Amino acid sequence: MSDRPIDHSEREFAKNQTDVNISLEAGAGTGKTTVLIDRYLELIKSGIPIEEIAAITFTVKAAREMSWRIREKLEQLRDESTRGIEREYIENALINFNKATIKTIHSFALSMLKERPFEASVDPELVIGELENDEIDTLFRRWLASLSEYEVAVLSKAIKTGLSVDNLKNTLKILLDSLDLLPAIEEEEQPPQVIPLIKEKIEETDEIVNNQLKGSTDDKLYKNFLNLKEAVESLECEDNLVSLLDIKIKQNLGIAPNWKDKQFVLNTINDAKSYIDSQVNVWCSWVSNRLLLSIVRLINMIYERKRELSILTYDDILIKARDLIRNNPEVRDYFRKKYRYLLIDEFQDTDPLQVEIAYLIAGSGDSTDWQSTKLRDGSIFIVGDPKQSIYHFRRADLPTYRHAEDILVGQGEKKMLYSNFRSTPTIINWVNKTFSEIIGEAGDEHIDPPYTPIRAHISDETHIKHSSIVFLLPKIEDVCELKRVDEFREVEANYIASTINKIVSNGWKIRTEDGVRSISYGDIAILYMANTQNTIYEQAMLNYNIPYAFINADHILEETHEIKGLKTILEAIRNPYDDLAVLGALRSSFFAISDEEIVDYYIHHGKPDITREIHSNGHISIALNILHSLHSNFINRPIYELIDEITASTNLFLRTPILRKDRLVNSLMELIKSTAIERAEDSTFTLRTLINHIDNLKADNEKKTINLYDPHENTVKLMTIHQAKGLEFPVVILAKLCSGKPRGGPGNVIKDFLGRRIEVKFTKTIKTSGYDSLAEKEGLIEDAENRRLIYVACTRARDYLIIPLITSPEKDMVLSGQYEYFKDKLPSPQEVYENNHLGKVVDNCYYIDPCELEMKEREPRSDLMKILKMNEPTEEYEKERSELVKERQSFLNREESISMALMTPTGIEEFEKYRSDEEMEKAGIPKKREVGRLVHEIMEKVKLDGSNINELTELICEYEDEKTRENIKEMVARILSMPVIERNRETARFIREMPFTYQYDNEQIVSGRIDLVIIDNDELIIVDYKTDSIKEGEWKKRAEDVYKEQMLTYRDAIEASTGKRVREIYLLNPFYGEYRIDQE
Repeated sequence: MSDRPIDHSEREFAKNQTDVNISLEAGAGTGKTTVLIDRYLELIKSGIPIEEIAAITFTVKAAREMSWRIREKLEQLRDESTRGIEREYIENALINFNKATIKTIHSFALSMLKERPFEASVDPELVIGELENDEIDTLFRRWLASLSEYEVAVLSKAIKTGLSVDNLKNTLKILLDSLDLLPAIEEEEQPPQVIPLIKEKIEETDEIVNNQLKGSTDDKLYKNFLNLKEAVESLECEDNLVSLLDIKIKQNLGIAPNWKDKQFVLNTINDAKSYIDSQVNVWCSWVSNRLLLSIVRLINMIYERKRELSILTYDDILIKARDLIRNNPEVRDYFRKKYRYLLIDEFQDTDPLQVEIAYLIAGSGDSTDWQSTKLRDGSIFIVGDPKQSIYHFRRADLPTYRHAEDILVGQGEKKMLYSNFRSTPTIINWVNKTFSEIIGEAGDEHIDPPYTPIRAHISDETHIKHSSIVFLLPKIEDVCELKRVDEFREVEANYIASTINKIVSNGWKIRTEDGVRSISYGDIAILYMANTQNTIYEQAMLNYNIPYAFINADHILEETHEIKGLKTILEAIRNPYDDLAVLGALRSSFFAISDEEIVDYYIHHGKPDITREIHSNGHISIALNILHSLHSNFINRPIYELIDEITASTNLFLRTPILRKDRLVNSLMELIKSTAIERAEDSTFTLRTLINHIDNLKADNEKKTINLYDPHENTVKLMTIHQAKGLEFPVVILAKLCSGKPRGGPGNVIKDFLGRRIEVKFTKTIKTSGYDSLAEKEGLIEDAENRRLIYVACTRARDYLIIPLITSPEKDMVLSGQYEYFKDKLPSPQEVYENNHLGKVVDNCYYIDPCELEMKEREPRSDLMKILKMNEPTEEYEKERSELVKERQSFLNREESISMALMTPTGIEEFEKYRSDEEMEKAGIPKKREVGRLVHEIMEKVKLDGSNINELTELICEYEDEKTRENIKEMVARILSMPVIERNRETARFIREMPFTYQYDNEQIVSGRIDLVIIDNDELIIVDYKTDSIKEGEWKKRAEDVYKEQMLTYRDAIEASTGKRVREIYLLNPFYGEYRIDQE
């Protein structure tokens, strides 16, 4: 094959026709950024000053790489150029390269605001960030207090139909990212009077039904109608309106002989019910619309507070920049002259505000509507691929992209790139065949554009062993009895790990710039949809001695104790009299002090104290002196130095080489420290602020991913498909796609960017008038994006694409999860087994024979150290660890010599001795433990205002059915609404899952965790969650007979370990409410 790609003419046109506006649609691996850079260089060579060109891309990393590539190319062109004038242009560009605008869209917009701060109404010294949660809560309370009588009436109606504070705050959080779509505040409008219309309709229907009845009034259809009629007649106000929606007209009731015309009666009743429902929905829409307008007033209060503090979020930056150029003709003309040429990469990922900014700058004339502006010739060049539009959740909007493209093409040209330089022909052919019928299935080009095939530029794949497309199926006996998602994923993880070792040890070959070499671990990436159940895959990597790295911070923020430990240490340093923070700091990974050591210290030395220097010996004394030193010196030194000292003085990474992700923890620690450095001169940045920043890290990560990817590490990379966007790997393995449910579905807030409107669902019934119609379209958008997401994953592969098909052929299970989109495009596991394809290449696809894989038993987590071959502990560490273990055991060993037993508080409860489902079944105990476990797991992480109930339930209960998820969500919401939580939520401090070890009655050591400890005025309140579903009359009896002893044990333990009095003890049961334990 010629070195010239088959789309060479399109590339040349895009590069050289700099006076033509061009939309370049470029498939995966086609080198679209290279074409953009070539056009940039052509502009320079033609005499355009470098400061008049703006190159915009999606990420900071991409912008830096593009800047480096452009500079390198300019230097190369300067050395090669023979034309004097052209060389002069290039040299001028290099001299003025510091003036080049090669940025992300946010950086580009920010630079405009700082250049024209007066017209933009911003402080030149503005701070990029979010308003603190405490500030928002204060404004929320102020807003509630300031509601007019009319607004109170609206809110009251919403509450009576199911609205909670949690619903309200969740909606507010989303709306804060949608300022450009919020409606203007309107005058007060009276509610629609629907009850008279409903009653009138039911009276008309009643007359018809009675005229048609000729038999007994016991007819079931008649009774069904009477149920509806009585509900309507009992209406006196709107409070019970929504209950009418729950009344169903059953279509199979009634006996024909009882009616003159039964079908006519049924149709009449159905028409009446439809009319009633429509009127109820009219009223619900009015409530929702008015409530939304009231919330807009709250958002304006928040926005005004941010203005006072000179704080802008990333969305605020875009809105301000758009308003700056849209509302100021002089400023708009200024930037049009400054940036004569815009080159925008990854255009399919831009959001509508970014499109608006770009088109207004590239336009001409006085129009302030980007959709009607006349573009200057050659002023804009966009590069994108609608097949790779996967950021809808970050406001990327494919309909806007397609509409913008239509406008540009109407004033320019569209060109296509389809020569793929990345993947083997086998991968490309399989991708085209598989996705040609999957992408574009929705039938709407603006939602799901038709598939455009790519073509392999590479022709030589002789290095490939078997085939580039590899399917991985399990042994039947390994999956035939599996039922749960996590069980299938555990099998999948182990098969993936075994396969990795097989292809590495067998020396499968990959392409390099210099030829061919054997695969190493660093060539392999495992891609998946979401960061759920990562520990399953992590365990498999460890079990098979495979070096690995998770390439994002979510895994750390969700699952490690190091970041939580840092927070606790900072709390203790900030307030050394916070006994619980001091105890938490000692127990953290930074000091690794056990509960037994703390108990021992308390018995011999009293309460741990970091306000003074400790002169006794021992591990815990050293830790207390370190905390004392940190506290004593933190006021007189920068916060970022404090973080370094915490890490150095506690010897975190020496003490805990067992950490599977120490490199990632270190990277995240550096990320936290970098924030402290950036705000070193900010007098408002305190330890409290830093602690809040750590709390908000995960929320920030959802908006701009913290990517810790290092391509030079010889480790298997595990990352989401979104994180893999823009990357490529010799070997790609798709994981978690055969199980679970597809991502997405309409949320509570839906945005229509082209229509410039927003629709909101506050509760099941309280939703704005256009929500349902827009939700249907949103569902199609999400569904289409899910299909494209798998396309993106597959096109990251250079040499091998490995697809596990982990399902149970004996049960004829249908492939679930994302694979449901593939339908008949993938081989059927049943067919593979029946036709004996294993170990063979069939239709250019290789099926690994599972019998050739070396499978291992999964080792328990306690044995991680034994198998962590790539991070062997040093002799020094082994000695230190051995001494530490001996020291930790000394107390228990001493107590064992006098026959002291170790037990848990739950061991006090007789029925909790049953550990397995089988034992519980034999004992006649219902299998409620799973729901209870899930409720407890959510309560460990849920915000006490309930603002993250939905996302936590979706994450933790991923493999549960929808009904179970809704039940669990409701149980958590009920617990959070109980009085002891409500009255202490704003003023008290909460400690969750507080561990303790306590010597009880001089006979036993009790070890366990307390669900929730509330600190109020130096006194404690103990809260324990119970999810027993028993007869209501038995709840109080069980509380007294079974749980009271357990709770009193909690009290004794917490009072002994903290020296604080336990004022109250509560059991919270979502079925039976709050129960206070009498301590007498």
